[in-house]
Amino acid sequence: MSIGNVGDAARAVRSMLARNSVSSEHLWRFGVLQLLDDYASVRRHDGADTAAMMFMEAPGSTGDSGLDAGLLNS
Repeated sequence: MSIGNVGDAARAVRSMLARNSVSSEHLWRFGVLQLLDDYASVRRHDGADTAAMMFMEAPGSTGDSGLDAGLLNS
């Protein structure tokens, strides 16, 4: 799974929450940690300015207060 920006991460988390069968660990792994991993890859390959664009728009709410805090403050 590739995350193009913080909004994609929020959408992935919302989708996982809708299935009601995922743990908080999975939500963090595929929401926040995947976003940070993809950010590092973009930064390495395309530079800091391009990577920073991944965080230009505020994401929508995921429905999980802990993940919302992680995504909104990333």
